[in-house]
Amino acid sequence: IDISCVKSIDDKLDDLEKIIIDYCDKTPAEDITKEGILLAIDKKQHPDKYEEDTPKKKSFFEMFEKYLSDTRSLYSEVRQKNFRVLVKLLERYEAFVRYNENTDFSLDVDSITSDTIRDIESYIRNEHTLYEEYKEFYKRFEDKSSAKRKSPIPKPRGKNTICALFNKLSAFFNWCNDQ
Repeated sequence: IDISCVKSIDDKLDDLEKIIIDYCDKTPAEDITKEGILLAIDKKQHPDKYEEDTPKKKSFFEMFEKYLSDTRSLYSEVRQKNFRVLVKLLERYEAFVRYNENTDFSLDVDSITSDTIRDIESYIRNEHTLYEEYKEFYKRFEDKSSAKRKSPIPKPRGKNTICALFNKLSAFFNWCNDQ
């Protein structure tokens, strides 16, 4: 008898035993059935057969793109470009948080808090100084800036500009709530 074959069979039996015990622990004694055990085993061995058909949640920026396409007729071309500026700014913010905090941070419509909003505001207000401090980080965005733009270097933003950006962000969140 081949020892590796016996070991493989023993491992498979251990896995089956764990699945059955887990099923029995989670199911009331009167509800335990042969079919239930077989279904639990099949779900563990073939999870792809039991994946729900729920659509994958869209990312923050996919949602923003949908918002822009759905509301295109409501805004002038200039205002649409202003929304694009906000999207690019939020992309830089998200990348900056990842870079600075070494996390897998991503903006999420469902989990943005008032602290996140304050952090975004601080980023918008101070991006011009952050550029000086983190030139290495900002180099990755210089290639992406459009040829029409005079300079990829962020300039200080005034209160009115910041308020206008947040009004656009607020419009996006209101649209998300209506969805």
